Amino acid sequence: MSDLAITEIGYEENTAWFYRTEFLNYGTVFNHFYCPFCYIPLKDYNISKEGKVVQSPHFRCFTDQPHLNGCDGTALSTSNKDSSKKPKSQFEPTTMPSYPEALVDRRPPIQSRPVTQPNITSRTPTTEEIQAKRKKIGNKERNIPTSSLLKPFIDARNSLMHDAYTKFPDPKERSPWIKSALLNMPLRLDDQTTYQDAFRKPNFIDFRGRRRIYHSSGKITLQHGKFIIQGVESFKNDQLNVELVIDPSSVNQDSPQAHKKLLDQLQELAESETILVDWYAFGKATQNKEEQNFHLEIDNFDHIFLKKKYIKHQEITSNT
Repeated sequence: MSDLAITEIGYEENTAWFYRTEFLNYGTVFNHFYCPFCYIPLKDYNISKEGKVVQSPHFRCFTDQPHLNGCDGTALSTSNKDSSKKPKSQFEPTTMPSYPEALVDRRPPIQSRPVTQPNITSRTPTTEEIQAKRKKIGNKERNIPTSSLLKPFIDARNSLMHDAYTKFPDPKERSPWIKSALLNMPLRLDDQTTYQDAFRKPNFIDFRGRRRIYHSSGKITLQHGKFIIQGVESFKNDQLNVELVIDPSSVNQDSPQAHKKLLDQLQELAESETILVDWYAFGKATQNKEEQNFHLEIDNFDHIFLKKKYIKHQEITSNT
């Protein structure tokens, strides 16, 4: 299993999370992937997949075509600089060992090569050439997994939670492991932080003015041309009124498919007026302490993620 691939021999390598973001943003499906070191064709997993992923997007070699000349598809590094980001706990996350580490601005789409005969190099690199390239890539500035969308970060966090609940039935053991693991997962937003600090409920506002990934739930309405998601959080002994405001004016015909899908989702949910949604949004929150109001206004559709809230339905019986 490897995290790096190229789409053309001689092209620059990118991470699996980069290619997944291209798919989520623009619907781009790449026809071919290759190992950036020995150039064999690679099979991709969880890259061109709709919906939730519980395992990291990654690459594997085909059964009949293993890596060549001592290659295993990974870069070589002479330092241990990556070891500090691994969770210091009884075990490491198993379903998503790779996760996005930086929220970046959306880039223009890269072009997918049309379906043609794969452009395989006529010469397989030697063992020495492969080792040299693995060391060169491993020792340069690390190719950090990034995404411009919130969804991959949420998938990564939820996958870690899944691991924790699977391995630690006892909450007394599970909670400290989750905190330790999230604290050891670096995340760059506007500043360098961690998954533990970045994800916040509305009753834990960052009053230093830094943007964070807030999450809660509520019902959606359309008011004065903007979508409003309202909810309530417990705040000590009082209630905190929550309001997420989403401005749809930035979405147009030229917007990426991810934005258009989200707009359709918002309109559908607003029309229902009854469906609860779980929401995540990246932004700078404000709070009116006198009225106990949480307010977050978002105009960048890359920074919003919605999901219908799962509610256990109780069986209702009636006498007839």
